[in-house]
Amino acid sequence: MLERRGLTQVDPHKGRFRSFLLASLQNFLSVSWHRERRIKRGGLCEFISLDAETVESRYQLEPADDTALTAEQIFDARWALTLLNEAMRSLQAQYVARGKRKIFETLKGFLPTGGSEELASYHKAAATLGVSKAAVNALVHRLRRQYSIALRREVARTVSEPAAIEGEIHLLYEALVAAEGHLAQ
Repeated sequence: MLERRGLTQVDPHKGRFRSFLLASLQNFLSVSWHRERRIKRGGLCEFISLDAETVESRYQLEPADDTALTAEQIFDARWALTLLNEAMRSLQAQYVARGKRKIFETLKGFLPTGGSEELASYHKAAATLGVSKAAVNALVHRLRRQYSIALRREVARTVSEPAAIEGEIHLLYEALVAAEGHLAQ
C-alpha cells in the first residue's frame, strides 16, 4: 500500500478509513493467494536447474581443433554420456536400496561407464566379495542386464514412442564412437 501510494486514494467522502484498510487487506490477501497458486507460470512443473558454470567449463575443455568434431557431434556425445551416467545412477540407487552397495561398487568397473579404474578383474572381484569366480561371472552378467534395462528406461524418457528406443540407442552409440578420444573427461 505504501509502495503504490494507496493512501492518496483515501477520501473521507467515499467512506470510512477502516473500511478502506479492510478492503485493502482483503485485496492484498486475495492477490497473494492467487500468486502462490498460479499455474500459468509453471506452478505444476518441476524445474530442473542447469548449472551454467559447469556447462561452460566443460565446453572450454573441448579441443579447439576444427578438424576434430563439430559442435553437434560434441553435443551428441555429451548427451550420450549423460544418458549412460543417469542409467548408472539409477542402477546404483537400485543396488543401494536392496542393501547391495558393496556388490555394486565392486562390479561397476565391468560396466561401460564404470569409472576410470584399471580393467576390472574377476579374480579381484571374487576376492573382495568373498565368492567364487563363477559367482562373480553371474553377478556381472546380471549387473550388465540391469544396466541395459536402466539405459533403455532413460532413453525411453527422451523419445516420443517406444519403437524409437532402439534407433536412439544406435545413434547414441554412433555419437560415442565418433567422439572417441576427442572429449575431455
